[in-house]
Amino acid sequence: MLRLKSLLSYKFGFFLVTLLLFVGYFLNQYIKNIYSAEHSEIKIIALQSSQNKLDQALSKTKMTLVIEQQTIKEMNNTLLQLQSQVIEQQLALRFYQKVMAPGDTANGVKIEQVSVEAGISAGHYRFDILIAQLEKRKRYIRGKLFLSLVGSELGQSKTIELNPLLMHDNVLKFSFRYFQSLKGEFNLPSDFTPEKLIVSLKMSKRRGQKSALIEQEFTWQKVLVIPLKPLIK
Repeated sequence: MLRLKSLLSYKFGFFLVTLLLFVGYFLNQYIKNIYSAEHSEIKIIALQSSQNKLDQALSKTKMTLVIEQQTIKEMNNTLLQLQSQVIEQQLALRFYQKVMAPGDTANGVKIEQVSVEAGISAGHYRFDILIAQLEKRKRYIRGKLFLSLVGSELGQSKTIELNPLLMHDNVLKFSFRYFQSLKGEFNLPSDFTPEKLIVSLKMSKRRGQKSALIEQEFTWQKVLVIPLKPLIK
């Protein structure tokens, strides 16, 4: 009988220890889950706070960008207005200069712009000459352009008439009511050094047009345009 009680007491103790172990295990897991949940919630709150800060920074950046774009747009508009005013003033100044200095005009015609561009090959050039009338006319102005270069060759002064050197001489004939651009190409001898370009406009007498000759001299360096070479080939 005593032996049976001892055996029962032993089994009960074993069962109690096992139960305590199971309870302790599940209690430990429960505590870990609670801690993990609280830790995750803290992380979520921190991430949400960080996200809010990023959203605010992004909104500020977008607003700054919009303001800068608007500022650039306004500056461009202002620049265009200033450029337009400058062009108008230049045109007005040019008009009064023509009125005050009529010697450079005939039949209301003026040599507006002269440029010579150096070609790729040595001695090759392209010219572009713009001629225009001072006022509107009902009849067309007709005539011919003559070009000559004054310079030196082998230490001696020399003048070269460019008209015979052009591939198409008819490009120098003009007929316009308001303005016309005359373009062509020519080649110069390798030993010739140009110093000035003489531009002449010859207009024959015809109905509504007087016989006239306009001649202007331009320094070579002033009219010469050298194209920029690319930095990267």
